[in-house]
Amino acid sequence: MLSGSAKRSHDNRAYDDLRETLSLLVGRQPSDPKTTRSAILTIVDADKPPLRIFFGKTPLKVATQDDESRLAVWNGQYVSAATYGA
Repeated sequence: MLSGSAKRSHDNRAYDDLRETLSLLVGRQPSDPKTTRSAILTIVDADKPPLRIFFGKTPLKVATQDDESRLAVWNGQYVSAATYGA
């Protein structure tokens, strides 16, 4: 499949962000179970535990980029605000 006869298309720039995010995952060592255990116990013992939690830096980064992208689209929808009235 990956022999010399295989052909590859050019990268589509629309997927640059995804490729960058995935490249962060390549070669990563798994997290230390002891630190994950400690984080879970901290959440369990919290007076006000978070509704949602990310473990590690990469999931939070991906979610943040995704939310920022959505907000940019939503904030650019002037038609939505126009429906509210004068």
